[in-house]
Amino acid sequence: MRGFPQRSWKAALCLLLAAAGMYLAAEEWFQTERSSAAGVVMTAVEETAGPGGVTVEVVNGTPWNAVSGNTGSFGLEKETDGTWQPVEPLSDTFLNTTEGVCYRPGTTSATFRWNERYGPLPAGHYRVVKRFSVQELGKPADVRAAAEFTIP
Repeated sequence: MRGFPQRSWKAALCLLLAAAGMYLAAEEWFQTERSSAAGVVMTAVEETAGPGGVTVEVVNGTPWNAVSGNTGSFGLEKETDGTWQPVEPLSDTFLNTTEGVCYRPGTTSATFRWNERYGPLPAGHYRVVKRFSVQELGKPADVRAAAEFTIP
């Protein structure tokens, strides 16, 4: 693109893709099982989980940017009798800003807070689920990654 720095249009594209993917209904977070097939993995940081939030490490093992909504765009699941069940939000609507995040190849930390959307979580085994888009040589891959954690 003439007159528009290459770095700027790539950043704008990342933000546009992330914003487009953030308007999902809550149940869409859970329609497919988590996947790290495209090389994006999340892991909870030890001893950071509490009733109101958790910090995770996002490892983008691809050579491409992984695009996602901000840390307000996520779902929660609780393990009950060996199966994962969605945690019901307090309301069908929640406030979230529309910025997106480009996770470059490597490791990045992110903190998810859910008090306003889900309320404080009781003791149990949970996972936070997040959707990423990875553009592999013009072939988009939709990735759902999850980080498990326990609240004592």
